[in-house]
Amino acid sequence: MKNIVLLKPLFSLAFFIAFIATNQGQEIGPEALYREKISMTPEVFNGGEYVEYPSAYIGHAFFQSTAYNYADIVFNGIVYKDIPLLYDLVSQNLIALNPIHAKKVILQSNRISEFIIHSDFGDVKFVKGSTKVVAGDYADIFLEEIVEDGLYAYHQKSLQREIKELERNTRFDQSESLLLFHGGELNPLKTKQSAIRILGMEKKLAREVIKEKGLKYRLDRRAYQTAIVQAYQKTLRNE
Repeated sequence: MKNIVLLKPLFSLAFFIAFIATNQGQEIGPEALYREKISMTPEVFNGGEYVEYPSAYIGHAFFQSTAYNYADIVFNGIVYKDIPLLYDLVSQNLIALNPIHAKKVILQSNRISEFIIHSDFGDVKFVKGSTKVVAGDYADIFLEEIVEDGLYAYHQKSLQREIKELERNTRFDQSESLLLFHGGELNPLKTKQSAIRILGMEKKLAREVIKEKGLKYRLDRRAYQTAIVQAYQKTLRNE
């Protein structure tokens, strides 16, 4: 990918230091790049202010944890590096800390095509469904890329009312839907055999892969389907 601009915010200084690599391997100095690109930089933080959920709610709305994680975001085709980010799974919004007034803002997701969260659990990549040239329910949402061009996950949380005797609480419930990208479509994987059936994979090969890895669908359906998709892609590469 050529001529990608990398912008890295330095929040303690409330402005950005960056560099750009040209096709000839030359670099524009940080100050020159800052002056050239400053008009675009604030666009990342131009969303509305984020409203917190009540502290009395049980659990939280975010992906993995309530702590900010650094993320690389592709915004209007430009890669912005090391943005402190939260991913709200209830509203499906990306939340960043504005470097100027230190408030949480909602990023404009319609301008974001993908992002990578760097956390203690490892790097997690999300892509917009439309980047896979799909339409319908998954076109405008972010999907975790588990196996490139193969297996994806849609993470979601919802608010549930909980009544216990005289107590009334609200809690966050999480769900994960696995999706197989095949034939230009995202196909929901609802059963143990879904990926095998959609891919037209030989059941004997699938059984061998699962047995070798010692996987059980009821214990870890994500790992199970990942092994199936990776084995299928390997057979395609070997043909």
